Amino acid sequence: MPTALVQIGTAVGSGSLILDDAAEGLLDTAVLGDALGYVWADITAHLRAADGISINRGSTRNQGPYFRYEAGRASFVVDNRDGLFDPFNLAGTYVAGGKSLLRPGLPVRIQADYEGTIFTLFVGFVDAWDVSFPANAFDSIVDVTAYDSAGVFAAADQGAAGEQGAGENAGERINRVLDNIGWDEGLRNIEAGTTDALQPTTLAQPAWTEMLLTADSVNGYLFVDRFGAPTFQSRSNFPRTPTQFFGTGGNPIRNLKISSDADQVFNVIKFARTGGSVQVAQDAVSQAENRVRGYARSDLIVNSEDQVSGSANYVLSQHKDLVLRVEGFDPVLSDTSAAALWADMLRLDMLSRHSSSFITTDGRAIVDEGLVRGLALKITPFDWRWTISSAQAPDPLGSFTLDSVFDGILDTGVLAAF
Repeated sequence: MPTALVQIGTAVGSGSLILDDAAEGLLDTAVLGDALGYVWADITAHLRAADGISINRGSTRNQGPYFRYEAGRASFVVDNRDGLFDPFNLAGTYVAGGKSLLRPGLPVRIQADYEGTIFTLFVGFVDAWDVSFPANAFDSIVDVTAYDSAGVFAAADQGAAGEQGAGENAGERINRVLDNIGWDEGLRNIEAGTTDALQPTTLAQPAWTEMLLTADSVNGYLFVDRFGAPTFQSRSNFPRTPTQFFGTGGNPIRNLKISSDADQVFNVIKFARTGGSVQVAQDAVSQAENRVRGYARSDLIVNSEDQVSGSANYVLSQHKDLVLRVEGFDPVLSDTSAAALWADMLRLDMLSRHSSSFITTDGRAIVDEGLVRGLALKITPFDWRWTISSAQAPDPLGSFTLDSVFDGILDTGVLAAF
């Protein structure tokens, strides 16, 4: 099995960001990046192995028809009998200039070493160093919790500026927001060249709120990847073929859960842009079969009613039908599993498209394609246990709408009935 590695960024250079640091924690001037100068201290040997390492990333559930990434979290426990990880011990190793380096905002990285290849699983920032003496004066531990950069963006609220960015596309807008808070250009993965056009912004909302609104307005996807980089993908660039296979003929799974409920069925979509009129898309067949199930919002920041109408029709096309959904499952890996299966799991990330197949107890074969919307991993000395939460994969064909600024481009779109 892989070997887990845990590191903390104890020193900083070349303008890297340490949150809450008086000199290096200024979001409007500093940048974040491994290659930009973190000095990583390996603290793996100090872990209380029996307590394990926990990583949770992604979304527990779609919010309406939208994928909603929640700030990723990680936690582990370190041995503190020598006071090494006590932030109030100024005689310890992790002290500089008479101050402890062990403060909230310190970078943390969790990796896996598998047969000499290093896989990054989580990059974030320490939220708390909680020191305790659980049994007596002869034992001490520190519970360490951390969050990924989505938590940084949610807290980054710099107030309103003048209107700016009129007509820019979603990728340009998200980059503008990241530039505004000083986020390093080398630590982002933002799709460029989309055809949408947005209203101007005053950057008055927290960075994460602003970026989510941008992604929602164009039916895109926004998340933080396993390297800590904010990532935006337009709906035309989501994975269209599975890259990983689970169940029959693939990675073995257990605890598979399927659902066929109406929670993700929407057959009346009412969208409006800020300052615009409501555009309605609806499907009478779905309403007859599933009753009327509506979804509405009026805060989209696109420029035209055609864009709003195209967005409403796209959401309708993806969510009007009741479908079987694989909600989640646990891959089963052991020290006898094939190397390729381990490598696939260690590089798995949000929105990876997967195919899950299984045989029911009464002998039926069920196959479903989905997108990873959540990843939970618990690492102990004897087990690496994942839980994958799955979201309904968008229609791989998409829909073509004449004259639509989203779906009316002949050299990129395809034709499919709503």
